[in-house]
Amino acid sequence: MPRSSRFNGAEIFLDANILLYHFTSHPQFGLSCHQLIQSTEVGMIDSFTSNWVITEVVHKLMMLEVCDRFHIQSYDAITYLKKQPRKIKMLSKYRKALALIYKLPNLTVLEVDSSIFRQSHTLIPKYQLLSSDAIHVSTCLAYGIKHVATNDRDFLRVKGLTIWLP
Repeated sequence: MPRSSRFNGAEIFLDANILLYHFTSHPQFGLSCHQLIQSTEVGMIDSFTSNWVITEVVHKLMMLEVCDRFHIQSYDAITYLKKQPRKIKMLSKYRKALALIYKLPNLTVLEVDSSIFRQSHTLIPKYQLLSSDAIHVSTCLAYGIKHVATNDRDFLRVKGLTIWLP
């Protein structure tokens, strides 16, 4: 399976884990994800993601920051924020990530509309995917994107997609 840092095609869909590894400087996968984002930034490739992926990234960055900042276990993070919603104002990492995503040249944020969402439900049993992964696959199919940068091997079951690992 090819490595995403070596991708030199035209268009690639960025899964949430690629953006998360980039923004958190993941010790194992951060560098290759930085390289992929850098290739997007300088126009070597056209990258795509979706509003659904961005929602996943924001949620996970919020959870990571609340655990780190308030010394909360990950399984308690949502309950903690539900009980103390004012703490959400103190979280900044997700806002910084959003600003960078929306300013990144050559990254297009695709809309997940109701037809994509409905199609994703047929892909769940067909490829044995979790619902979020099925939405990403459905988005790629709807927009004709054949390459996906992800660290999720479940995408390997989808015919017609080439998976690029970090």
